[in-house]
Amino acid sequence: MESLNSLKTNPLEQPDDFASEAFFNQNTLEQIQQLDTSTTLNAAANVVLPTKATILDQLQRRWFCGFSERVAWSRLGHVASISEDGSSVRVECLHYNYNSKSWGLEEKVVLPTLFEDAVGLLFSGHGQDLAVVDAKGRLFIYQCSHIAVNRFVLAKSGDLDEVNDASQVIGIAWLNQDRQDRARNIVTHATKNDTRWVHTNVRAKPLGPFFPHGLVMVHHSGTVAFWYSRNDGQYIKVTQNLNIINDTLYSHASLSLSANHRMMMALHSSQGEISVCFMSIAWPASTSNETDLPTLSFSFIPSQVQAFPVGSAAIPDLYDPNSWRLSHLELSQSPEVENQPSGPVAVVAVFTGINKAHSITDPGALTGSMIRKWFLTPVQRSLHPLFESLPSKGPAKSEPTSVLTLHAQSEKIEQVIVTIHHVDGLKAYVITTTENRTDFLSSEDFSPVSFAASVAETTSMAQSGFTYPFADMNCPSFSVNACVRADVGLDDKTRIAALEYQIQGPVQQPLDLNLDAAVASLNLAFARACWSNASIDDVIMCAQHSLPHDVLPSVVVGMYRTLFRDTEFINEKTPNSELERIFHKQVMGRVMAYHAMLVAHCPQLPSIASTDGRVGSWSLSAQWAWVASNIRHTATLLFMNLRDVAHATATMSQDYSDMLCLNIRWGLAVIRWIVSTILEVSDRETNPEIFNGKSGSLGDINGDGTQGLVALLLNIHCSRVFLVAFIRAVRAYAKSAEPKTRHQLQVLQTIQAHTTGKGITFPAIEAMLEYRWTAQGDVDGDIAATTMRQLEMMATGVVPESYQGTIKILLTKLFNSPAGLRAKNLIDRLKLFTDHIDLDYIFLNRDVLGKSQDDARQGRVIYDVHRKRPIPNGVMEPGDPQELVVRHCLRCGSFSADIVVPPPDWASKGVASLLAKCICDGNWVIVPWKQYSEG
Repeated sequence: MESLNSLKTNPLEQPDDFASEAFFNQNTLEQIQQLDTSTTLNAAANVVLPTKATILDQLQRRWFCGFSERVAWSRLGHVASISEDGSSVRVECLHYNYNSKSWGLEEKVVLPTLFEDAVGLLFSGHGQDLAVVDAKGRLFIYQCSHIAVNRFVLAKSGDLDEVNDASQVIGIAWLNQDRQDRARNIVTHATKNDTRWVHTNVRAKPLGPFFPHGLVMVHHSGTVAFWYSRNDGQYIKVTQNLNIINDTLYSHASLSLSANHRMMMALHSSQGEISVCFMSIAWPASTSNETDLPTLSFSFIPSQVQAFPVGSAAIPDLYDPNSWRLSHLELSQSPEVENQPSGPVAVVAVFTGINKAHSITDPGALTGSMIRKWFLTPVQRSLHPLFESLPSKGPAKSEPTSVLTLHAQSEKIEQVIVTIHHVDGLKAYVITTTENRTDFLSSEDFSPVSFAASVAETTSMAQSGFTYPFADMNCPSFSVNACVRADVGLDDKTRIAALEYQIQGPVQQPLDLNLDAAVASLNLAFARACWSNASIDDVIMCAQHSLPHDVLPSVVVGMYRTLFRDTEFINEKTPNSELERIFHKQVMGRVMAYHAMLVAHCPQLPSIASTDGRVGSWSLSAQWAWVASNIRHTATLLFMNLRDVAHATATMSQDYSDMLCLNIRWGLAVIRWIVSTILEVSDRETNPEIFNGKSGSLGDINGDGTQGLVALLLNIHCSRVFLVAFIRAVRAYAKSAEPKTRHQLQVLQTIQAHTTGKGITFPAIEAMLEYRWTAQGDVDGDIAATTMRQLEMMATGVVPESYQGTIKILLTKLFNSPAGLRAKNLIDRLKLFTDHIDLDYIFLNRDVLGKSQDDARQGRVIYDVHRKRPIPNGVMEPGDPQELVVRHCLRCGSFSADIVVPPPDWASKGVASLLAKCICDGNWVIVPWKQYSEG
């Protein structure tokens, strides 16, 4: 009871036997009375922060001007950063280095503008536009080329923007660049049933306003500026003041899109009030007259709230309004899910606490941050009940009206928050603190999301145990998928760090339940990136960096099982089979790239190093994914051309015809290489002395066709169907018996020269690709078991025992039988034997195939992955004829010589659009030709 009574005692009535010398820090009362009273103790500049001065400078900017973003990520994988002196902006990209087998930032581009004091960066939704704001409120807009991600063009200069004492930018947002009529798919979470992990998908309404190139800025003066690009590329400015009557100044603004196609704004005034308004854009009725400008209108909600917290972190029972500074203001809203009630909009404010209670002379120290939240809720407004008793003057009865109000919610005390970012597709914020802590907080109650583990459900990688490494941070920013953190160090260089997962002990199969949930969360991030059209490089980097090699094949299997149905992996003659649908899925390019990159350098998986002596080659599983994806891409190109160029009289340029014929030639070369490899197995049995005991090629260690890349291509149903689709497309081109144009004649000559002219015929190819040869390895009547057998073969590159006899069956029953292909002269063994097909030509990528001893003597041949031919020399970049250049893929390392996309005079714009990205769906960068031709 004594301890309780002592707590209830009034602190002002304490006895006088306390140590006054210690209390006043050895200073006498006379010394204290001689303090300079002119010192501004409340000034933010006097705040003592026991960390780096750069963090204090960043917080000071946010206290007085809410927009300050020194590092920004784009959806394409760009990392833009402002130099330490604010004079330049650098743009870098994630790039996989095949020499070190690690991810890093390369291909740095410095924007040509010399800025006076750049303070903020923001990429548009598609990642093609970059807005740069300086300290005076001037706006610069750069557009990224669709040809290469390291080429930027200044679309709007800010040199002529009007500036004044209150023109600083406090908030900025791009308008939605998607289509208005297309609903968004959102993957909310993953749950585990008895057999697999299942994603829960919902359809959400698109958020507006919409415009291809438009952004909204809020200035310190309360002026709202809407910048949009006309058809000629010139940016036009429309301004409107938030308050016409008074001249209120604002310090923070947060902007967000909404389902009713109005821009939402949360504003913090210099008087400490937080308000919310909606901005509408009224476009002129006629868009032909470019002199007619749109108009802006604002609608404020009736209620406003005081921003100051109700208490102090240092003195909970006393209120000191000067001890808190607003640093961040955010608008948070739940997606407008179809057929579900919409969630409330939340205004989130982060305050920085300054403790000045240590002594009279203490200027203060940062103690922590307080997070406050208000919901934007509708309230029914009606007349007082006594008015109902009055006689009505009309038949109409007054109905209650609904108005929006700000309703206070929970508060939370945190460490001093330096940055806060909303995670795309997740109801969470990622924060960084002055203690160099990175954490994920729920947007609902600000509770930590990290390690909220469940072995049967996951919503994010942080929930399943992924964490960021501890490191000194200044102004970090996070990728769209929140898998990689970027920051500018004290040396003014950008550095990156990926999420990590700590595994205790050796990995065993089946995976531990917690590790299984971590793998599911990684595939969940990949699925979200696919649906939102974001780069997957950060997800791949995180997986390769944090997970052991033994786990990566399980990640691949889990990805296929989660994103696809079992019926999409069984042969086409099985009832309810959906195998042929997998060819038409647009996401397959990303899926195969994700598969290949994850298992490319797993040492425990088989590779061609043992049979072909190549160094640095990908594993057989990754090589299968690469070749299969190339075959599918080539077949897609041929079908798109058939769809877009349906008229026989359409004019085809010679360049377009050459590209089409080169792709047909490459696909037929792959098929002849498969046939030759099968026949080589037969030759090893009949004439073993020719091979001198050497093993087979491309992973076929025993030389009997039981293993290797060819066995994988034939036994895995989806790659076999890709080959079937390619042959069907070529057959469609060969149907024209009497060519009427030069283009048709060239295509027919190419097909004939590389089929019958090379010892192979269409009947032989179609017979070899029939399902019945590989169906003998399936589990009869068990779709789930067959699917698992197929997926394990795809992920590991090891052909199961049940499929190992496929090539022998083909030789016995199809090729060498008395009524087989050779007896009917449907294949010519001599022509196939003399037709040597270079493996470099099959793979089109030396990094995938690996390097042999002959490469140093013969020199490196660089292939164009789209045109399927060697690049003899670089090309001149338009506008810069000083140096030969070539396009290089940041992900797989392939090359392309197309610098102008779409090429002039191409008949099919759909086919031309395939050149914008690599076959692996990676981004292109333009690099000097000599950088790789001399390697």
